[in-house]
Amino acid sequence: MSVRVRLGMVTDAAELAAFAARTFFETFAKDNRPDDMQAYLSSAYGVAQQARELADPRIVTLLVHDAETLIAYAQVRSGVVPSCVEAQDPIELQRFYVDRPSQGRGIAALLMRGVHEAIASTGGRHVWLGVWERNARALAFYRKEGFVDVGAKDFLVGADRQIDRVLVTPVRESDRASVLDAQLRSRIASLARMQIRLDDLSGPQIRELLEEHLRNMHSLSPPESVHALDLDGLRRPEISFWTVWSDGALLGCGALKALDARHGEIKSMRTAGAHRRTGVAQAVLQHIIAEATKRGYTRLSLETGSQAEFEPARRLYRKYGFEACPPFADYVEDPNSVFMTRAI
Repeated sequence: MSVRVRLGMVTDAAELAAFAARTFFETFAKDNRPDDMQAYLSSAYGVAQQARELADPRIVTLLVHDAETLIAYAQVRSGVVPSCVEAQDPIELQRFYVDRPSQGRGIAALLMRGVHEAIASTGGRHVWLGVWERNARALAFYRKEGFVDVGAKDFLVGADRQIDRVLVTPVRESDRASVLDAQLRSRIASLARMQIRLDDLSGPQIRELLEEHLRNMHSLSPPESVHALDLDGLRRPEISFWTVWSDGALLGCGALKALDARHGEIKSMRTAGAHRRTGVAQAVLQHIIAEATKRGYTRLSLETGSQAEFEPARRLYRKYGFEACPPFADYVEDPNSVFMTRAI
């Protein structure tokens, strides 16, 4: 069985949206009104919505592939916890689905092990979830996995208010081979500490904050780092600027500029030297691609260096589907620059 579990990326948004909508429909359509079902699918499983969730540091998405076919997925997230969940450090198992042809092959148990490892990597100590009170098959599976019923909560499918049973179990230490490799667990742990926020560059303290925290970026002195970011150039209505923080320290940043109604440009991507290869740049890039998808852009472009030291950045961009292209509007050919683009 060539089955593997990996972390979902924003480039998986279209495939995941289709898979998630289909598995939810197959599971619940027979017990719900068509208009309620369609309303829920439209709000929960669009490509833009999945892109935002895949880019959100508070959500970890695990995908299970058999060869190249997506056969299962799970999403865990930190957030609001029902009052009936009194366990310490609870993390929600928001979604957990296995494609029907793959059920009965041990995929659900494999994915659940990955869920426990992912939640442990975020610092969670308990898993909680809501499951429809009429979903007997799921209730039986979760009880077999050690979940205990602690109460109930509402769940809306369209206009239909339904009752979910709320189940909880401690995060378990796996006594079998790890489903997630050490690098993936480290990546999840890094994501759990990140906070990505939209910054107001007109704020009086933003330059001082950047000068303080960009000290180690690209081995530049603070003034050079800030100048390289071109803060004055970023204070324009067609540009949005995000920063990534952890425990009060700035880890990285990036911006999205509108070139026209359908074309966006990534600008000022920076990662602090001590946090390179920890997933910061990938998190910023995923967030920007998700925002571009939300805005309805059909193309996203960027400019990066052609020198050898920029090869890790170019490799990251290629991983996300960017390919070399001619300079785009208002740019001139530069031997020290590589222009890249991808369709959305």
